[in-house]
Amino acid sequence: MIERRPDHKHGATQIARRLVIVGGDAAGMTAAAKARRMRSANELEIVAFERGSRTSCAACGLPDLIGRLVKAPDKLVVRTPEKHRANDIDVRIRHEVTAIDTQACAVTVHDLNTSRDPTTHCADFLIATGATGITPWPCIDAKGVFQLRTLDDAARVERAIVTGARCAVVVGAGCIGPEVAEGLCWHTG
Repeated sequence: MIERRPDHKHGATQIARRLVIVGGDAAGMTAAAKARRMRSANELEIVAFERGSRTSCAACGLPDLIGRLVKAPDKLVVRTPEKHRANDIDVRIRHEVTAIDTQACAVTVHDLNTSRDPTTHCADFLIATGATGITPWPCIDAKGVFQLRTLDDAARVERAIVTGARCAVVVGAGCIGPEVAEGLCWHTG
């Protein structure tokens, strides 16, 4: 739960608290960066678990990725896991938190690469997983029905277009919906 780390400035050993963050996108990594600015690595160990394969994605650019105004998905990654690690933030991509035990102050994490399910203890945790689209229809998981929240979602939309999809219905007219519709128009003709 608590790890002892050498304090190189004073030659003593300090106890570092561990903060576990569930979610490695905008909210989670902003919180991690803020926590790091407030506490050194000797005072606070920060571990962020992200189910996806990237962190800190500029989701507002997803419609531009679909419309091919952004040429590559990695152009929407604001900060890579390596950059976070350089700031003493332990980012673990492709790790899905499957259980939180508030009594034991522990999280169970499924490593999507190895299929292992280790438990990580912590002093504090933050859930920053973002929003989930409303899916009120029984056929929402049908072939050709997509949500657009992540770079992986955008890649699925792109694959559908490349493999022959020629018609689209965009549900949602908030900030992103009309931009997605516009981006899809670039694929016609």
